[in-house]
Amino acid sequence: MPLFIGEEEVSYGGKPFSVITRKVPLKDANDCVTGLIGLIFDIKEIKEAERELRESEEKYRLLFSKEKDAIMLFDLACRQFIDVNEAAVALYGYSREEFLNMKVLDIYADRSAVEDGLEDINGPLLATPPQGENEINLRWHKKKDGTIFPVDIAAAPFSWQGKNMICEIIRDISEQYKIEEQLRAAKTSAEQASRMKSEFLSMVSHEIRTPITGVLGMLDLLMETLLDEKQRKLAQTAHLSAENLLVIINDVLDFSKIEADKIILEQIPFRLVCLIKETIEIVKPPASMKNLLITVDIDPAIPTWLMGDPIRLKQILLNLAGNAVKFTDKGSVTLRVMLKKQTKNHVFLRFEVVDTGIGIACDKVQYLFQPFTQQDGTTTRRYGGTGLGLAISKRLVELMNGHIGVMSQEGHGSTFWFDLFLSSEVNNYDETYHPIPCPDDFALLNCPYQEPYLAGRTVLLVEDNPINQEIVYQYLKKWGITVDVATNGQECLARVSQGAYDLILMDCQMPEIDGFEATQAIRLQEMTLNHHIPIIAMTAYAMTGDKERCLVAGMDDYISKPLSRQELQSVLAKWLKDINVLPILDMAVLTELRRLEAEGAAGLLVKLIGFFKELMPIKIAELRQAVYQTDGKALSYAAHSLKSASAHLGAVRLSKLCEQLEVQGRSLALRDVASQIEKVACEFELVMKELNKLIE
Repeated sequence: MPLFIGEEEVSYGGKPFSVITRKVPLKDANDCVTGLIGLIFDIKEIKEAERELRESEEKYRLLFSKEKDAIMLFDLACRQFIDVNEAAVALYGYSREEFLNMKVLDIYADRSAVEDGLEDINGPLLATPPQGENEINLRWHKKKDGTIFPVDIAAAPFSWQGKNMICEIIRDISEQYKIEEQLRAAKTSAEQASRMKSEFLSMVSHEIRTPITGVLGMLDLLMETLLDEKQRKLAQTAHLSAENLLVIINDVLDFSKIEADKIILEQIPFRLVCLIKETIEIVKPPASMKNLLITVDIDPAIPTWLMGDPIRLKQILLNLAGNAVKFTDKGSVTLRVMLKKQTKNHVFLRFEVVDTGIGIACDKVQYLFQPFTQQDGTTTRRYGGTGLGLAISKRLVELMNGHIGVMSQEGHGSTFWFDLFLSSEVNNYDETYHPIPCPDDFALLNCPYQEPYLAGRTVLLVEDNPINQEIVYQYLKKWGITVDVATNGQECLARVSQGAYDLILMDCQMPEIDGFEATQAIRLQEMTLNHHIPIIAMTAYAMTGDKERCLVAGMDDYISKPLSRQELQSVLAKWLKDINVLPILDMAVLTELRRLEAEGAAGLLVKLIGFFKELMPIKIAELRQAVYQTDGKALSYAAHSLKSASAHLGAVRLSKLCEQLEVQGRSLALRDVASQIEKVACEFELVMKELNKLIE
């Protein structure tokens, strides 16, 4: 039998180390012990590992027991607790021995939801071998005394002795939950207050705008009559006061929408020169009253067409230019646009409005772009205003990812500037923003507004307010339009069923049947007719979403009260354009293409005409196929493609025919559209004949 002797401490070479010795006796033939064979095993590494393990276990036990959060270990297969720390015992009220006889399910508050909860916690762990970490948030647990409380759980998988285990660190978040509940309640209350504020502003906007429409409209009509000098001055003063009141209303509404993050910026094509012209046309009258010189300086290297939100860009320019005129008593106001940098698809522009006005003290500049502030109270009383214009401009510029600032010296004028990156990659010229006709050159101040030809058209005016009704009626009659009037939606439907109209001006808020319901009823009728009547919404509501609501109801366009003569005229010109008086080709568009060729796009016109010649027959065939299959969506899609392609080459009459087809497809009014498609085909032949003349 071997004789084992346990561990021994031996010394070799002066260095102590631990060994295990094994001694085996040597025997002779008579089975007598004659000696011993000794085996020595060095166990230094084993002893070191045992020491490290012992220290590790002591550290683990120390951390496990002293951790303030509850720690629970359980077997993933049977969900039986394996170990818990003292914090878990204190939190739940069970002893450690009790825990070791319990399962995870026993501490859940709602046993009917336990499995779902565990699946949420451990589902990802069951699907794959344990690895990584899985964070879980709010759960509801219960203590031994039945108290239910919220906990935050962090669960981590690990393997031990071939088994899948879960370690959960659990924190009581009762206090945090109470605070979050209070915050949620406060947030709900704030959101409700914000909704109520928006509804209040919308209602107040409507109630104020409706009488302002009457005031401005009647004053417009009054000033077109024979008045003596004193009467005209009184009427002009009243008109200016009403316009100032409208500016204040619009500022408050815009600021409210910006504060509520309700401003949505568009990305549509526009001509910068036209936008600048519109801005100058608006500030020219007050500037003329002060004998101020208005000048414009636009870098000719800026591309003609840009992409962005022209409405909001014009609003910024009007705020800055309007302020410049307001605070300048003599001298000049200059609107300047410079090209700072240009890439393949973008331009970096610097806009400046320079005046020779009162200037701004250095210590007041920091307050300029804050809401409801001007440089001092005296200025506010002298010049008026809400002090919101610059704050709104700053927010809009920032929404466009730009920067705005000012350089000024008291008594020596100011320069307000802002920088914007705008896209120069424009594809849809047919949907550009240019309500006022604008020349191809930069002679902005000598470009008169052109009256659109509207005479002989028939319009149904649906308006319940007698003052607004009279104003719009007088405008329409003056422009040679035949007008029928309905005072509510019911009368509107009756008149539409009795006669044909070229356009309907539809008030949105009316008794009995409002404008939205009336529009939907008309669109249902048109599904069986080969006719689409443009319906233009007229509403005093001006909050975000009003325009979208009108379009969803089936209206074609939207105009906000108070209706200005120019805006009303523009929208009528847009929708009452007589296709028969349009030219086959718009030479302005072709001139622009020739200019691009001269700037380096060699052969552009020939290339575009070639694409157009190939595309049109294919799309016309798609139109015919869509009619054959009574597929309104396909008809609308093909017509829209043709509309854009035609407009790009200046084929305005062909583009208009395609637009009519697009509208018919969208409204599913497909009866007799085959004849319209043949008109498109014939017009295409005429267009190609004219285009071929240009490249022969």
